[in-house]
Amino acid sequence: MGLLPPQMFFSLIMMMMMMINLCNGQDCGGSYIQKTLIVDQQQGNGNHQTIADAIRSIDTNNNKWFKIHINPGTY
Repeated sequence: MGLLPPQMFFSLIMMMMMMINLCNGQDCGGSYIQKTLIVDQQQGNGNHQTIADAIRSIDTNNNKWFKIHINPGTY
């Protein structure tokens, strides 16, 4: 059994690096989050009662990060 050809070795290394990157969860907003919207089915416990309403509340021409926090429940 011989060594892998250089192209195949390079491809395997690149695939492994991409897989490692995909497995790392990241918070893309960080300190740049403009506003946090809270979705909660109970009236008065959040900004919105449905996820769709929270998304629709964000301006179409928005260029800021919004965080949508979804409280436990069936939506």
